[in-house]
Amino acid sequence: MGIHRTLHIFLAAAALFCVSSCRFISSVIHDEDVVAKVGKHKLYRSELESVIPVGTPSEDSLNLANQYIKAWAAEFIFDDAAAASLSKKDIDVAEQIEQYRRALVKYRYEELYINERLDTAVSAIEVQAYYDDNKERYTLDFPIVKVRFVRLGAESPALAQIKKLIASDDEEDLSELENLASTAAEKYTDFGGKWLDITALADEFGTDYGTLLALMSRSVIQYTDEAGVLNYAYIVDYLRSGTIAPVEYCEPRIKEVIVNARKQELLTSLERDLLDQARRQGNFVIY
Repeated sequence: MGIHRTLHIFLAAAALFCVSSCRFISSVIHDEDVVAKVGKHKLYRSELESVIPVGTPSEDSLNLANQYIKAWAAEFIFDDAAAASLSKKDIDVAEQIEQYRRALVKYRYEELYINERLDTAVSAIEVQAYYDDNKERYTLDFPIVKVRFVRLGAESPALAQIKKLIASDDEEDLSELENLASTAAEKYTDFGGKWLDITALADEFGTDYGTLLALMSRSVIQYTDEAGVLNYAYIVDYLRSGTIAPVEYCEPRIKEVIVNARKQELLTSLERDLLDQARRQGNFVIY
C-alpha cells in the first residue's frame, strides 16, 4: 500500500507539474491581453500594437486598431464560412498554388535571362526604318506643337521685352530671353525644343484642349487668371490632328516597340533551346 500510495502521489505531482509547466510556457509565449478572438484564433495586443505607428494620436490609433481587428477577423471568418460551404475539391488549392509557383519561378527566370542578354540600345537608323514601314500607326489624335511658354505677372515691366524676344529665332535673342525670364518670370520653358502634345500645354494653362485652341490667335496663346498671372505661349511650329506625326515625336514609342520585340525573340528562343536541350538529354520524350 505504501508503494502504491507513494506512486500515486508521485504521478499526481508529476501531472500537476506538467500542467503548471504548460501554463508557464503558454504564459511566456502569450503573456499578454487577447484583444479579439475568432474560433480558436486569437489576436494579441502586441500584434495589434505593431501595426500602429509610434506617436499616432489616440483617436487615429483607435480607428487603425478597429480597422485592423475587422480585417483580421474577416480573414478567418471567410475561411471558416468557405470551409463549411465548399466541397473538399473546391477547398483543395494545392494544384492552383503549384501552378502559381511554377508561373512565378518561370517569370523570375525569364527576367534574369532577359536582363543578362537584352540589348536596349536602338539606333537612329533602326528607328527611321521602323517609322518608314509603319507611318500609318502614328496618325495624331491631337495637335502637337513646338512652343515657348512663360508665366509671369500681367503687369510685369519685363512683359513687353519678353513678348518681343519669345517670338525671335535669333540665338542671341533667345539667350537674352532665358536670362530675363530667370529673374522676371515665375516659369519659362521651351520644352527642350521638342514636339509637345497640345493637351500637355493645356495643363500648363490649367484648362482643357478645346478652351486652349479658342484662346489661340495666330501663333500666340495667352490667358490672365484672376490673380493677375499671365500664361503666355508662342507657337513655334504646329501640326494638326489627323496628320502623320514626325519621327522625332514617335521615337520614344518606336524604341519601346523595338526593345519589346527583342525581348519576345529572346523568350521564344529560350523556350525553344530548353526544349531542344531536354530532348537531347532524354528528359523530354513524346510518345
